[in-house]
Amino acid sequence: MPYRGAAPAMTDLIAGRLQLYFDNMPGVLPQLRDGRIRALAVAGATRAAALPELPTMAESGLPGFEASSWFGLAAPGGTPPDPGRAHRRGGAGGAGGAGLRTKLAAAGAEPGALDAAGFASFVAAERARWGRVVQASGARAE
Repeated sequence: MPYRGAAPAMTDLIAGRLQLYFDNMPGVLPQLRDGRIRALAVAGATRAAALPELPTMAESGLPGFEASSWFGLAAPGGTPPDPGRAHRRGGAGGAGGAGLRTKLAAAGAEPGALDAAGFASFVAAERARWGRVVQASGARAE
């Protein structure tokens, strides 16, 4: 069933109107900690630092299953390189971002950092990977 966002889906999961739901760790961790929902597995390639006892989908009997959410910091194409470097230094993976890394980890996120070229390569690989999935599914934007 399609949902118009994570909040309505989580509401239905808690109420028992939805039997299974995938979301990112920061989105579910508060409800897991409160006991309102139960986690079955993580979809990433490795166990989550926030819930190391929780197996991966692959460990749970679905070898090769891997899906993870990620967030990136981006700027318009014409932005000079110096502001980008400043963001990386102060961002989640930068030397000046220890406080931010701590807050993200407490929320269940696993922060990391890539330089511009590494991030561009990562995004290209994700587009290719998930583009194949979308194409095979026949899904279309409405």
